[in-house]
Amino acid sequence: MKVKQFQALAKKLLPHLPGYALERKLLYATPVGHVLRGFCLEASGFDATGFYVWVFFQPLYVPAEHLHLTLGERLRYMGSEGWNITDANVEDRLLESIRTQGLPFLTGVEEPLGVADVSRKRWGELRNPHIWEAIAYSLIMGNDYSAARAALQRLLASLDGGVEWQEQIKLRAEKVKSKLDANPEEAKRQLEEWELSTKTNLRLEIAK
Repeated sequence: MKVKQFQALAKKLLPHLPGYALERKLLYATPVGHVLRGFCLEASGFDATGFYVWVFFQPLYVPAEHLHLTLGERLRYMGSEGWNITDANVEDRLLESIRTQGLPFLTGVEEPLGVADVSRKRWGELRNPHIWEAIAYSLIMGNDYSAARAALQRLLASLDGGVEWQEQIKLRAEKVKSKLDANPEEAKRQLEEWELSTKTNLRLEIAK
């Protein structure tokens, strides 16, 4: 499925989704604030007319150069994750899935403390550094510094410094922890700087 086809479909959905905007393969809630929330197209690698739609949220104060779907899941209809643009009922079925699965998934994650709370409830048992980085930084942004320190400790304990991408997370977390211990406001300022960079990387200037 091509991006233009998704955009044509998304434009039909927009009147039913007040407060949402469209940018390429992304249908997102506005204003963006600290957290990007919405729906993202994933083209099928096996079928030119097939596609998947993710519902996700991404805290922008976690440094990123592209969209991350770690805090997300694929929309389903009648148990199936796959969609096809040639389906005559695709618009109605997708809108139904957005309303019954997608929008409830995004409830409560508009602000950092909500991101931390929802992420812990949904994925807190997982040993996933991306999840715990999001939780720890969200707690800092929400001024819950005691819980943030505990989350940072859990994050650092889960990392393997011998793996390059994990080493990058480790260095960031250690930097944030050092600032948090010295002055929590400095830690927040660091996250705010990363947020600006992430918005630029994701071309979210449109959402200002």
